[in-house]
Amino acid sequence: LPQPETAEKERIVNTALATLPDTRMSAMNVRIAELSLSSAKAMLFPSLSASAGIGSSYYKNLKQDADAFATQFKNNLSKSVSASLSVPIFGGWSRQSNLARTRNELRSSEQTLIETRRQIAVEVEQAVLDLNGAYFERQQAEKQVQAQLLAYRVAQRKYQEGLLSVLDLQTTANQLLQARATLLSAELTWQAKRKLVDYYKGVPFLSE
Repeated sequence: LPQPETAEKERIVNTALATLPDTRMSAMNVRIAELSLSSAKAMLFPSLSASAGIGSSYYKNLKQDADAFATQFKNNLSKSVSASLSVPIFGGWSRQSNLARTRNELRSSEQTLIETRRQIAVEVEQAVLDLNGAYFERQQAEKQVQAQLLAYRVAQRKYQEGLLSVLDLQTTANQLLQARATLLSAELTWQAKRKLVDYYKGVPFLSE
């Protein structure tokens, strides 16, 4: 059996926090809230925009000779530059309300991320503890099987020598059977706990 995972518990927690969908979704929600807050703040300040343009024209009168295209293009060339300043005057209360709302949403999403990370850390630590407990129970069950197997072999020898009744031999056999059943249950429990810890380590359930 592999050794318990206590020594690498912190690494498993860090891996789970970096890879589990819950934490990634919560972190994305925080990022979205931050962008929304930045946009709401920008709405409170004046904005300056500038534009530039260039154009020309060409015409031809069918009754008169027209200047060459290149000449007209050069002579009719026009340029323009414009700038505009937008100062938010109206709707100030609405913008302030939107700013307050986005701030609250950011705080809420940050708190959700903190709580999600805390909960996952607790779940991982508990999963590691459960795995370690299942590991030791599996070892104890295996030792019990070995002890019961030895007891059954001794009982068989005594029975063959006439020193033990068939009822006592059957009792010893039933105890060995029960020990093996307990070992099987402990093995299945350990395997399930190991799969859960592997999932927190980034290993998919169906990787094998």
